[in-house]
Amino acid sequence: MGARDQRATPGAHRARTTAVAVGLAAALALTGCSALPFGASAGEPEVEASAVQAPATVADLPVLDGVVAGVPEGWTPTAVGALQLAVPAGWTDLGMTSPEGWDYRTYVHPVTPAAAAAEALAVSADGATVVTRTLEVSALQGASTWKGGWADMTGQQGFRLDVPGATLAGVDLLTEPAFEGATVEILRAQVHLQTAAGAYVLVEVTAPAGDAGLAELRTLVGTFAMV
Repeated sequence: MGARDQRATPGAHRARTTAVAVGLAAALALTGCSALPFGASAGEPEVEASAVQAPATVADLPVLDGVVAGVPEGWTPTAVGALQLAVPAGWTDLGMTSPEGWDYRTYVHPVTPAAAAAEALAVSADGATVVTRTLEVSALQGASTWKGGWADMTGQQGFRLDVPGATLAGVDLLTEPAFEGATVEILRAQVHLQTAAGAYVLVEVTAPAGDAGLAELRTLVGTFAMV
């Protein structure tokens, strides 16, 4: 993102997790503010320029259809900053410390190495790298001045979202190998939400690639409301 957006902007930094620290990923930079100190640059696959859609603003994105508002049975309602959402049953809050200027929460499933080996999205041949479903929520403390610019997003596909209370809402999607050399692909989604008052929240999701991951994303987005 260029400095003109003056808001929380996701970098392409991802940490490849181990069985001990599954699901820890994502670095986030705020123009003129502190960055989230989680994750590290780990050789993200480059996306060919021809594959990247670059609408000018959120308003130029097609709508992500199939989202049904409501909280599924067994999910746990919670809130991070201005975002009200629900967390899937069985997911674990890692209790990460929020960096200065942010409210931050990370949920993973599964969380234990033994469970991860059986339920992970991908596992390396030597078992040293395990990629699991992950939900990260970063809420900016204070007002953002993002105007809805979308041209600098680095994903392969973007959609506009209908989220109660959000005047700006979009998701940037990237399908990539689960880790370097992996034959299994995963879906990474970055959801950007902002209210009229400038309350900004970034939600990052790691899910299965394809229709299964999109279905999980739609269900999660259906629990969102900005207040």
